[in-house]
Amino acid sequence: MSVKQSYISRAIAASIAEALTWSRIVTVCGARQVGKSTLVRELEQGKRAYYTLDDPETLDAALHDPSGFAKGLTLPATIDEIQRAPSLLLPIKIAADTSREPGRFLLTGSANLLSLPKIADSLAGRVQIFELQSLAQSEIEGSSANIIDALFSAQRHWVSKATPATEIADRIVRGGYPETLSLTPHQRTRWFENYVQTLMQRDILDIARIEHSVEMRRLLRIIAARTGRILNASALSSDIELPPRTILRYLDILDLAFLTFRISGWAGDRARRHIRSPKAFLTDTGLAAALTGLDATALLKDRNHIGGLLESFVVGEIRRQASWSEQRATLYHYRTNNGSEVDLLLETSDERRIGIEIKASASVGHNEVRTLLQAADEGFIERGIVFSTGETVVPLRENVHIVPVANLWA
Repeated sequence: MSVKQSYISRAIAASIAEALTWSRIVTVCGARQVGKSTLVRELEQGKRAYYTLDDPETLDAALHDPSGFAKGLTLPATIDEIQRAPSLLLPIKIAADTSREPGRFLLTGSANLLSLPKIADSLAGRVQIFELQSLAQSEIEGSSANIIDALFSAQRHWVSKATPATEIADRIVRGGYPETLSLTPHQRTRWFENYVQTLMQRDILDIARIEHSVEMRRLLRIIAARTGRILNASALSSDIELPPRTILRYLDILDLAFLTFRISGWAGDRARRHIRSPKAFLTDTGLAAALTGLDATALLKDRNHIGGLLESFVVGEIRRQASWSEQRATLYHYRTNNGSEVDLLLETSDERRIGIEIKASASVGHNEVRTLLQAADEGFIERGIVFSTGETVVPLRENVHIVPVANLWA
């Protein structure tokens, strides 16, 4: 399954454009090659000066005289890959404090800037930050679907839609990096290999110094193979033969580079929401499949493979759509003391909750989702959804439905 490559409108663009009308500094962060540069060039429409720190001459000027470089900028300015010259942030802060004119600086970064201490101190209270992720399936399809808003809506929006298993597998292994959409499976594998190599040789070093680059790659591959599982630093330490503290530090670096993310376990006490062991995911299933050597054929042959990647695929799609949803919701996984669990829990600030299960089968029995049904019966969640590879919407309760996974983009 390939997609003819052309500019694909990003759903988050409207929010970024709106922020430029009132915030002095707006930053778009995200992994390499997810389309940050393309997006900001579309936003500027020739009205902003454009500088990229991937250009050696521009980078050299920014590093050697950050203050002079900032003072010489034509404003309003767009500065691409700001994490390559973090010393530039202080002069930018000073320039933004000198004039309160909105939209003066539009920055992009391939690292989570607010998690880098020196940058966080410079930007605190002065910047609006948006994370641009790889393309959602709805964006690829040109659909306005937003599953988060639909889940919290009083009205049901589910559609019965036949989607062949081959198409679902193709979507999983294709992922959402714009450059890979039109590539053949072989070309895509080569692209991802070069992508990881480039990140390890340059971008990871922009974020932090690492002592074991080979082990860092192994860690990324293991997380890819176990994407969606509970994070166990001790087990990873044994597999890679590095201390647990180093494993956790390397995981933090992979999170900073937007290659992985974690979802915390839900706890009853709001103050303890993030204490329970998190699940770890790769941010894109195309990358996960490439790192583990899986193609669409392999997924269809072995349900053990497709199960973990399908969960990651659905969670990733929900996480992407949450970034531009009108309904602000935090993602958790849910596990009871007796080991019963729900794959995903969405919770708003006023404690409205939606439970989500993900099943790699066309037919789902009540017993497979009993924790979700119990949560609905007890009023813990206001709605439950089971995403399946089937084609029909099936009601299990008034507020619990099995729906085809295609509802994520249909």
